[in-house]
Amino acid sequence: DPPVPARSPTDLARGSVDPADPVPGVDLDLVELAEVPQPAISVPQPPSVEPEQLTGYVWPLRGARIHGWFAASDDGFIVLRGQRVHDGLDLATFCGHRVVAAHAGTVLYAGRAFHPYLGFDGPVDALYDHLRAGRDWMSLPRVVVIDDGNGYRSAYVHLGSHSVKPGDVVKAGDPIGKEGATGRASGCHLHYMLVRMDGPLVPVAGELVRKWDYPARVRERIDPMRVLSFKRNGAARKVPGVDPPKVPFLYVPPKVTPVPRMSSSEAGESHR
Repeated sequence: DPPVPARSPTDLARGSVDPADPVPGVDLDLVELAEVPQPAISVPQPPSVEPEQLTGYVWPLRGARIHGWFAASDDGFIVLRGQRVHDGLDLATFCGHRVVAAHAGTVLYAGRAFHPYLGFDGPVDALYDHLRAGRDWMSLPRVVVIDDGNGYRSAYVHLGSHSVKPGDVVKAGDPIGKEGATGRASGCHLHYMLVRMDGPLVPVAGELVRKWDYPARVRERIDPMRVLSFKRNGAARKVPGVDPPKVPFLYVPPKVTPVPRMSSSEAGESHR
């Protein structure tokens, strides 16, 4: 059986080695981390549709087993319905297995400095300063980010290597990298994440904000099972004892208590 994977793509709480890195010695991805990168690829951002309306999505890791659902987790990255939530699917086969694009689109980023591409509410300079001060760059996974042209972006996290570069146009099923264990992963797997770039801002777990200086909010993460189907070729399999949530974790807008309006006479009385 493959090792149980990490629960969050940006869980920086535990140390690890990088056994899936194909290049010994200096990791060229780390060169860019000397300063916070700014997005270099610009793509149109049309209003998003509901995830269930998206078509053409395929499983990014064929024949995998699901070791982590979009579900409540003690070390989840975001907070929904008052609970920390694991913000994607953890899929595992074996180290070096081919990872493919789940949908057609444009590659925005491939490397470790991926945060500016995933909808954080504000700059990530403080996070990068924290990592720079601790010389902790290897805690960041290797990630490919692809924009689907419909208001969504996919992130493929913990890759051992990537075979695409920013600006590449891909089709669903095109190879983009290899399954790995880069970053704070406990074993080779793919953390697949879907971001709604015009969605609401949701809280980042407070512990991560305090400990690592993440921005406090990030754009809505979508359960990938809303676009993937077990009926498709190469579909992942469930692992006994690792069950999906009984109730899907969806964003629920906070209740806003309306402020009672005062009549002109009441307003006049209040100022006397």
